[in-house]
Amino acid sequence: MFHWFTLFGNGLEVLVNMFNPMNWLNGILNFFIDLIYLIVRGLVAILPQTPFQFDSLDWGPFGTWVGGFLPVSQMFLHFSAITTSILIYYAIRHILRLMQMVQ
Repeated sequence: MFHWFTLFGNGLEVLVNMFNPMNWLNGILNFFIDLIYLIVRGLVAILPQTPFQFDSLDWGPFGTWVGGFLPVSQMFLHFSAITTSILIYYAIRHILRLMQMVQ
């Protein structure tokens, strides 16, 4: 089948494809997919190599036994991070309530 843009060579075909909305949509979707991939890859890079890194505690014989089964130091760090984030949430909520932004 003969198309009118084949007379002008490859340049006009590129021009026609450039103004094709499907090419724009394809570029936008590829951009967002690459962005999501970079975000997920960054989040995975933050995670430790293994979640089962149990260090013995310096609490004597009892600490050695407990540290072999429970990661007490990491549990304390996670507990304090969760508690801090909850307190920040309630503080911001209280400040917004004082400003009458939130009911």
